[in-house]
Amino acid sequence: MKLASLISGGKDSVYASYFMSSLGNSVKYIVTVYPINPDSFMFHSINLSIVPIIADAMSAEHIIIYNRDENKEIEELQTALASLNIDGFVSGAIHSNYQWSRLNIISENISKPLFSPLWRKSEVDVLREEIESGMSIYFSSVSADGLNPELAGKKLDMAMYENLIKLNQKYGINICGEGGEYESVVLDAPFFSNKIEVIKSRKVIEPSRGFWIIDKIEYKNKVKI
Repeated sequence: MKLASLISGGKDSVYASYFMSSLGNSVKYIVTVYPINPDSFMFHSINLSIVPIIADAMSAEHIIIYNRDENKEIEELQTALASLNIDGFVSGAIHSNYQWSRLNIISENISKPLFSPLWRKSEVDVLREEIESGMSIYFSSVSADGLNPELAGKKLDMAMYENLIKLNQKYGINICGEGGEYESVVLDAPFFSNKIEVIKSRKVIEPSRGFWIIDKIEYKNKVKI
């Protein structure tokens, strides 16, 4: 099947796209909504400038939707998806009923199936699979009890995975960050043709949250052994 994948640059959307590709499907398009509201409940907003590079690394065409009215962000996404020659579209949603219900409305309206391979899976299992897949995942933003704002820009590896499980038990945070606890960015993956190297970045640290802003990147050829 020819698919469009909704990708923000974060781990869940990238991994969902990879999963669907691994089943023999072709992800022809990467679709990204640039929300007018940086705190959108529907769409990721930080470090979106990196997504065109991710799309290139996945050999897909990047479709950008510049949202100008928060009340129409779903309508704009629906219009874009309806215009593409695809058999369905992919989402990285795991447990967010807010996202799930709205994306299913789009699916019904354009008569194209929604594929959400992570839907209702255990977040503990999802995050472990994402890390074990070989993706290089970093915190773009952090804003939850128990998570130090200074984690922004740090790698989300297996040691951090174990820490997130403990924080889930203590504070009840969603270890995949789907409740807004954190956002992530993927800089490399075994299924990327090339990797992304951050040349210049900065941290913005506030009392209860932190942000890692990527200002300059380079596209690096992978060393083949």
